[in-house]
Amino acid sequence: MKRRLAYIIEYGKKKGISYGDVRWVRRHYQNLSALNKKLEQAADDRSEGFGIRVIYRGCWGFSSTFRKDRRSLERMVDEAVQIAKASALTPGMPLKLSRERVFRGKYSTDYQID
Repeated sequence: MKRRLAYIIEYGKKKGISYGDVRWVRRHYQNLSALNKKLEQAADDRSEGFGIRVIYRGCWGFSSTFRKDRRSLERMVDEAVQIAKASALTPGMPLKLSRERVFRGKYSTDYQID
């Protein structure tokens, strides 16, 4: 997965982005509903996908995809760059980011079995 994430940023650099961050998120949802001590509904759902934010010529662009193949990831970057280009058509304040270190993280919600 790390290779895919690195590829997305490298592809973005070839497209002229000055900044990019990419995320891969996997979620697992479970929902149980009970009434009068009887289970009425149970749902189990999973989703995953990529999201990217780019800065191109001083403007933000965003895109996402649930697909993992190289062409879909490239289309996601291309779309984010196109959105940034469209954003450049509207005048605004110059964009300046702070100089923070790269952050890599993982988060998992605590749960209890009862």
